[in-house]
Amino acid sequence: MSDVERKFSGSTRPVVPTTTMYFSVAALFACAWSTNGLADEIGIISTLSTYRTDNVLRDSTVLSNRMSNVFTATVGTYGNKQSERLKTEWSAGIVYQSYTDDRLDPQTYGDMIWTLDAQIVPHRFIWKMKENLGEIVVDPGLPDTPLNRAKFNTFMTGPLIQIPMTEKMGFTASALATDSDYELNDFGGKSNTSELGITRLLSTRSSAAVRVAHTDGEFNSKAIGDYNTDKAYVHFETNGGITKLTADFGVNRAQIPVVTGNMPFYQLEMTRTLETGSKLQFSLSRLLTNDAEQFGNLAGTPQDNHSPGNTDETNRPIDLNTVDALYDGRITSVRYLYNQGLTYIQVGVKSRVEKPLAGQGNGSRTFNTIDGSWYRKISSKTGIRLWADFTERTLESTVGRVDRDTEVGIEFAKPIYSVAFRWVLDLSRYSRNSTDPTVEYTEYRLTALLRYSKFIFQPRRRDVP
Repeated sequence: MSDVERKFSGSTRPVVPTTTMYFSVAALFACAWSTNGLADEIGIISTLSTYRTDNVLRDSTVLSNRMSNVFTATVGTYGNKQSERLKTEWSAGIVYQSYTDDRLDPQTYGDMIWTLDAQIVPHRFIWKMKENLGEIVVDPGLPDTPLNRAKFNTFMTGPLIQIPMTEKMGFTASALATDSDYELNDFGGKSNTSELGITRLLSTRSSAAVRVAHTDGEFNSKAIGDYNTDKAYVHFETNGGITKLTADFGVNRAQIPVVTGNMPFYQLEMTRTLETGSKLQFSLSRLLTNDAEQFGNLAGTPQDNHSPGNTDETNRPIDLNTVDALYDGRITSVRYLYNQGLTYIQVGVKSRVEKPLAGQGNGSRTFNTIDGSWYRKISSKTGIRLWADFTERTLESTVGRVDRDTEVGIEFAKPIYSVAFRWVLDLSRYSRNSTDPTVEYTEYRLTALLRYSKFIFQPRRRDVP
């Protein structure tokens, strides 16, 4: 019986809580609520939502306009804390879903993103931790339903050492150990990454560095095999006030399970502030992706579901297929942010292409996304937001299937008693058109949200529109 068949039959093995899971949860609350560590921001968020869908199971047996209702309730918290020694951020919550369709049992999902940077020796020796809990789509070629989801838990930890060599030059060394557990254990694994570099200050606002890195890992399933990659590159960053630029250029290669030779590696991020005060953001990257990189950095971190501004992202699983091989990943994005007076506008375009290395994986996959939002303060205490999102997804592993997802919505927000406590009402429509009609659907959603966000020890109150 395959992993997907076991998932559909309901006989999956649950994720066993590890020591790192218990430690992460304990440390999160310790950082948030200790007497000397009240967070710069602590927020609590609760949502009640319902949506009506014409294909709750996303299969051909329910295409005869059989409508179903889905009820969702969430409770979550988010926040951050920064002191001379500690810096931590978190977003965590619990989601409950029930279905009027008797073929689906009620589901409870949990998710958490937590990071901690501890300055053991200030500016010299820093210990980093990151915990990521959530849901993953088991088979990317099949639709997202409770029958095609599995839990995952990824914990990452390691040191960063910075040693000055001269007044303008320093040596850096870092290591990162990653442990990933999945409800379907074949996709779990461990990896270790190490990096060495020399950095030189070019001015008070810019620096350059030469770095080399090595990653080796193993999957729980020996049938999938281990992997081994190397990377060498030049890093440059500058912040001129108007333009902020970070650039990495070099080569990377795979040694195991295939030998690729040197392949181009680059990561470019630029933010330009225009004369009007608006911002233009651009990013471009190409790198070898693997299990650890995906779930830690590249595409494996879900939205901060319980943070302000992400009410339309509640209970979305990670959707990727790079958990079983090495891929040549390329990502390009452009975003424009307009902020003038009472109006905020964001427009973005993003493309992500993943191609398996020779003899690896189940085919390439392409995502092209266009999104935008318009926010307007219509009074001193009331705001309205319109948003839209279009994604075209091509899956080579499913005979070139092409999905086109469209999401549109309108949102109203109004404080209750104070700006720290507010309610939000969201009306939205989700739909998918596909070359495979069995995965098409249309959904109408209604979400009511209450949010309490408190800022502590700030010289001036900050707020999120």
